[in-house]
Amino acid sequence: MMHGTRIPLNKWFLAVSLIVEAKKSISSRQLARHLDLPVKTAYSLSQRIRKGMLGTKSPFLKGIIEIDETYIGGKPRYPSEENIHKRGRRTDKQMVVGMVERSGNMITTIPKNNRYRSKDVRDMILNNVDIGKAAIYMDEYRKYSHIGKWAKHDHIKHSVKEYSRGDVRTNTVEGFWALVKRTWYGTHHHYSIRYLPYYIAEAQFKYNHRDKEDQLFNRALENIAREQCTPSSTFSQA
Repeated sequence: MMHGTRIPLNKWFLAVSLIVEAKKSISSRQLARHLDLPVKTAYSLSQRIRKGMLGTKSPFLKGIIEIDETYIGGKPRYPSEENIHKRGRRTDKQMVVGMVERSGNMITTIPKNNRYRSKDVRDMILNNVDIGKAAIYMDEYRKYSHIGKWAKHDHIKHSVKEYSRGDVRTNTVEGFWALVKRTWYGTHHHYSIRYLPYYIAEAQFKYNHRDKEDQLFNRALENIAREQCTPSSTFSQA
């Protein structure tokens, strides 16, 4: 990534450090001020670093696993009676799906063209979960109705205002979505579809290394040094 760069390496390393240490990320303008670089250069540099955070495949998830999805996008620019109250699965916002092992790692995927099918749920579970050592919890979304064919599972009934029933809940994955949304509203304000995987990868990288804050810089450099992934609908694992 840094081969042939005209930016001094100390600025690259400082940029990596600033990005991984900022819990709610950092804007290109703020990064440009810190590094004394043009805004466009700081933007390009930051996206390359986020691309490096896409990383490599993580170990299989096991134990208690939660699945949920969120929708990324701002409020309607011109609210109308048709769109002002639409939220969640009724919106045209971009869907992001997440699967988290409690006290473990997070895996995310961005469905291509916002098409999230039962087949995608199946592939996500079979490719990333140790079925024999896992229990999967989710909400009542109909796309999850066939999970029982592949793994032990249960669901929480949000429709009747049930949010926790013993170990059955989705609070962990929803907490991750809260961090993603705070980054959206507080720092960046807009993600294009092309670069959305980079921003999600950044949030996921920080979450998966939340107990190793003293190693964030080195882990980020390790990921950046590996062969880079490209944005797609495949799983973003850090």
